[in-house]
Amino acid sequence: MIGAVQRAPGTEDDDGSEDSSDWGSDTDSESDSSGDDAQYTNMRDRFLKQSHIERMWNEKLPKHVLNWEPLDWVSEDGLVCYKPEKPIMFAKDAEIDVPLVVKKLSEIVAARGKKRTDRRQQIELLHELQAVADAHNLGPAVAVKIKFAIISSIYDYNPKVSDAMKPEFWSKVRGCVLTTVERLDEEFTKLLKECDPHSNEYVDRLKDETRVAAIIDKVMDYLQRQGVTSELCRIYLRKIEHLYYKFDSNVLKQKKGELPPDAVTSVQEMERLCKFVYAKDGTDRLRTRAILSHIYHHALHDNWFQARDLILMSHLQEAIQHSDPATQILYNRTMAHLGLCAFRHSNIKDAHNCLVDLMMTGKVKELLAQGLLPQRQHERSKEQEKIEKQRQMPFHMHINLELLECVYLVSAMLIEIPYMAAHEFDARRRMISKTFYQQLRSSERQSLVGPPESMREHVVAASKAMRNGNWAACKNFIINEKMNAKVWDLFHCADKVWEMLTRLIQEEALRTYLFTYSNVYDSISMSTLAEMFELDLAIVHSTISKMIINEELMVTSSIEVETKVAFETVKTSTDKGRTGTGNAETTETINILFIIREGVKQSKVDALVILKRL
Repeated sequence: MIGAVQRAPGTEDDDGSEDSSDWGSDTDSESDSSGDDAQYTNMRDRFLKQSHIERMWNEKLPKHVLNWEPLDWVSEDGLVCYKPEKPIMFAKDAEIDVPLVVKKLSEIVAARGKKRTDRRQQIELLHELQAVADAHNLGPAVAVKIKFAIISSIYDYNPKVSDAMKPEFWSKVRGCVLTTVERLDEEFTKLLKECDPHSNEYVDRLKDETRVAAIIDKVMDYLQRQGVTSELCRIYLRKIEHLYYKFDSNVLKQKKGELPPDAVTSVQEMERLCKFVYAKDGTDRLRTRAILSHIYHHALHDNWFQARDLILMSHLQEAIQHSDPATQILYNRTMAHLGLCAFRHSNIKDAHNCLVDLMMTGKVKELLAQGLLPQRQHERSKEQEKIEKQRQMPFHMHINLELLECVYLVSAMLIEIPYMAAHEFDARRRMISKTFYQQLRSSERQSLVGPPESMREHVVAASKAMRNGNWAACKNFIINEKMNAKVWDLFHCADKVWEMLTRLIQEEALRTYLFTYSNVYDSISMSTLAEMFELDLAIVHSTISKMIINEELMVTSSIEVETKVAFETVKTSTDKGRTGTGNAETTETINILFIIREGVKQSKVDALVILKRL
């Protein structure tokens, strides 16, 4: 509402005694004019017309009737704004008891959700009512009733679903039951999304997670005493979602024997919570999320066989497309960590299979809910973009995208390069990794290639070195100070990853060398190969034996396990393919020439017959 005109103080009156002597008037007019002059401080206010709002306020709506007080600001046209005073809680002589407080609480709650209700004022009134109830010792029942009303009002403070609650209001929510603690957890996640992840504010907000976890533990204890299975599954899942992505160093210490076997780690805690959800949950969604979180936690702590068995027995990959978006995001995150775990365990093919579906799309960031790609030709509307932003993961839960891409490209290199060498002249050769193949081809099309700088350029340079059988150069491109700082040092066991990569590069370079240069040799000694690739003789023998079993190497004599024994006339499936392809092409060419020759003969005979008839 608009009130009286605020006038600027300290303005002098321009009308003096001389003006009054020049303009004659009677006593009444002088008294009227002097009364009017007292109302104005300058000439502009004296001759300015009164607005209809001000006139209505002064004549029909007196300020003392509506009990309004002025605000601290004035509008541009000089009008003061007023707001209503806070309603009186109780009369001075009222006797404060339980029925009176409950009645007042019902009045405040009845205004909830109405159009003109001030949400901030409603929260203040409820806090004031709680203080009155505590001061008169009305008992815990009234206090709990008022606290639940405060919690509901705090949640209603921000009407927009996409926006986060104010931190000062979020911190007031304490000691809630199941439904409220779920809402509390969601609001905590929104708070983290609203903060700049590289600021100190994000760190401060992240410290509140201990308070959220403490509330969840209290509610777990309460619900365990109640014994309601469905509610226990829900609160257990909340605990799981705060636990599954965190790395516990005690797990590795327990594996090394530094901790006793009966020590409780996060793996044992996840096992207990998830098994309860598996057995007692009546909805597919909670069980699915529990399984995915369990697999994620196993993969994070290098429990490869347990994680692999869980994903295979659950058959989630067959029906995950029918799940809700949040569960699909969790599935993508789980497969990403499963691929990293397989890579650390030297299971290169499994790592490649886990990561290929994510990397081939080119939208890894969106699939993992770690950001949105730039919009192209109105791919999504504003509403869709808002919904996708709500699904984003907090920054401390992100997976390093460069690490994922590097592991995928290195796995593809170790699989694709020997395959390309073995099927160099095969017209029906298929691409195992389309993304890696594109990176390799784009590098080959460049006329001038400088030293590698980015992670992708290092992998491409290592691939070219492996194709030539130069394992040392390949290893130096993959494992160096720059790549260690960007990628490999992010693993918790970086030294073991370096050793594993060196060994795999040596073995795959040996296979590539045999595929590429076997047609050059009449015979070659395994001791020479072991010396060239700095491998043990047993590993060289094992690698060649596997190639013979898979019919990748065709030999004319058997191989004995001796250092100086050579296998003679090495022929690979590549050479066989080359010979077969050449013979087929030669035969086809001869057939074509024969048909043409017969056609020419027939045409000559037909021409002679026609001439004879003529």
